[in-house]
Amino acid sequence: MGGWLTGTGWKRTSTAAIGLTAVAALAVAGCSSGSGSSAAGQSRTPAQEIQLAASTAGTVNSFTATMSLDLTTSGSSLGTQAVTVAGTVSEQVHPSLLAEFAFSTVQAAGTSIPGGMSEIITPTEIYVKLAELSTLLHTDKQWLGLSVSSLSSGSGINLGSLFSQSDTSNPLTMTQLLAGATDVKKVGTATVGGVPVTEYTGSYALSTALNKLPASVRSEASSAFKQAGLDSGTAKFTVWIDAQNVVRKDVTEITSSTLKETITTTVTSVNQAVTITAPPASQVYALTGADLGSADI
Repeated sequence: MGGWLTGTGWKRTSTAAIGLTAVAALAVAGCSSGSGSSAAGQSRTPAQEIQLAASTAGTVNSFTATMSLDLTTSGSSLGTQAVTVAGTVSEQVHPSLLAEFAFSTVQAAGTSIPGGMSEIITPTEIYVKLAELSTLLHTDKQWLGLSVSSLSSGSGINLGSLFSQSDTSNPLTMTQLLAGATDVKKVGTATVGGVPVTEYTGSYALSTALNKLPASVRSEASSAFKQAGLDSGTAKFTVWIDAQNVVRKDVTEITSSTLKETITTTVTSVNQAVTITAPPASQVYALTGADLGSADI
């Protein structure tokens, strides 16, 4: 796998991945149960429809979705890299934040990672299953575990604030970035998963959209975006919104001076029960913040 999983390449790619995971939440923007009702005969502009989807996102209790991400880096210390990730995501928001990503497809520099990658996020811990990284750490444990507080101290970012607060945390906070959208246009109507939807397009500057976030997480999110090289980027999106103001599909293309990524997400359920369980301790290798900064990984 070369530098992608070893030495500086792994450290920098890991740091970028933290920010990119936050950005990937844009793909489920608006997947909420907001009523979306309006006065009889009252119509909303396309921009107002996007604002409504963003503002009602906080009412979601849980969701599942399929997601793919294609990332290309260039013009930076990362060099030229191409990464493709595809799989599923499940998240519970209340009563506590739990999220699970199961990426069956993970490719870097044209090479597939056997077994893909899985990630489970709890309010206090992050668990990653990545066979090659376990091999590099000389452990037969299936999962690598890292406390949010350790990751925060190792990266200089207060990720505890982002991950442990269910109402204002990443990734749901990220859905509010759509509030910074401009040039919003209605494209037409269609169906997604059998659900009638209306298609909209638009764009936003990430620096402007970040200002739409609650003050309680704005600083941390800005730091994560900056480390990922996205703070000066722009995003173009196409979303398909149903009659309840739920975004059923989202295609977002983010471009900055150092990278370009396209995220495609299709929501498969909203406010249905999801089961997310942390792996047993016997299967977890305890990774520390110091490990992230070591030359070995």
